[in-house]
Amino acid sequence: MTELKIQHLLTLSYLLSKGAKYNYVTLTSSSLGKNIHKSQQAASKHLLEL
Repeated sequence: MTELKIQHLLTLSYLLSKGAKYNYVTLTSSSLGKNIHKSQQAASKHLLEL
């Protein structure tokens, strides 16, 4: 089991702010990265780890 990290919490909080608790959210790893102040590659990795 992977360890929950602060970076994952940032990603989750962004997704929840976009309504991901109740619906699917369409976004790109690039746009996610910009919003959480990380690279596209880091954002993609966060999504895969979650």
